[in-house]
Amino acid sequence: MFRNLSLRTFVFFWMALAVAVPLVTLLVAATKYSRQQYVNEVHQDIFSSLQRVVSAFDRRIFIERDLIGGLSRVPVVQEYLLVLDDLTRNKKHPGFRLRTERLVRFFETFQGVRRSLGTVRIIDRRGDTLAKISNGQRIEPVLENQDQIPIVENGSEDEVFRK
Repeated sequence: MFRNLSLRTFVFFWMALAVAVPLVTLLVAATKYSRQQYVNEVHQDIFSSLQRVVSAFDRRIFIERDLIGGLSRVPVVQEYLLVLDDLTRNKKHPGFRLRTERLVRFFETFQGVRRSLGTVRIIDRRGDTLAKISNGQRIEPVLENQDQIPIVENGSEDEVFRK
């Protein structure tokens, strides 16, 4: 095959081959390097984005925990603990309606000031919602449990509360 080629063609062929092989090798290496750099940048971007999301969740959880801790120390909430304690012992507290009304009014007012607190539920051990305040408005009780206590939502079918 190479015997019939002129010297000029023969030299051109070998020069082209001598130049093309390193260029193709360089092109493949550069493409691989570029791809690896891109993959590393994407991984770094994803990792930093996830870090920001986790930090935002951590801040939000800290704020919510602090808010709930503060609300648990409010006198009207502390008074309501007696009602919940009596319900745990299957008896209705004599001031159930009055204390529930005070608690609901407190949370209605509180939600008027702190709008990020969308819905507040007061739930007994059985999972029944005794009071529910959503966006500053009370949700009226529509049911009664077996102890004739007015409830907003029945949660006793939920397995979490049956344990």
